Amino acid sequence: ARDTLTADMAIDVRLEKAGTAIRFRELFLSAFGDAWTGGGDFSVFIGDTVARFEDIELHSRSGAVFADGRYDMKRKTLDGGISFERVALDLANRAKLLGAPLAGKARGSILLTGAAADPDLAVDVAVDGARVDTIDVDSLRARVRYAQGRWSIDSLRAASPSGAVDLRGELSGASLADLRRGNREALD
Repeated sequence: ARDTLTADMAIDVRLEKAGTAIRFRELFLSAFGDAWTGGGDFSVFIGDTVARFEDIELHSRSGAVFADGRYDMKRKTLDGGISFERVALDLANRAKLLGAPLAGKARGSILLTGAAADPDLAVDVAVDGARVDTIDVDSLRARVRYAQGRWSIDSLRAASPSGAVDLRGELSGASLADLRRGNREALD
């Protein structure tokens, strides 16, 4: 079924003085109606105060996702990023993340640094051949930064068969935590 997750993996686990090192030699996932294969070095280290994720890759017919990062459990901070290529936007539909149906392919990156509760972000995303519900969008390009409740839109351009829109500027007053809680009043 599309709402189940199954995994088949071969891993090496090494107990070290500083923590546990896990290397995924093979990883096959079935998630959201797709078969995903692990790639890269794909290693995880979990210590007393830090967790590191290095050279993690997942590939499927719906795209590829790459991740590296570090979480400091003592300070509750993040430092890492996710990049993606050819990711099918209908994954959001299959994962039941959004109410409106999506289609198209996306590529880009998301970098996170700072406090895990409200990290700084740098987002660079390009979407081609998109459809949001019944609206066609030929292309979308967004470069957005976020830090401490302030969103900086370096560039946002959407082009459709009926025209294009460009947007730049700043928004303040809405933290990531507000948006996760669905606090729409933060932007009012």
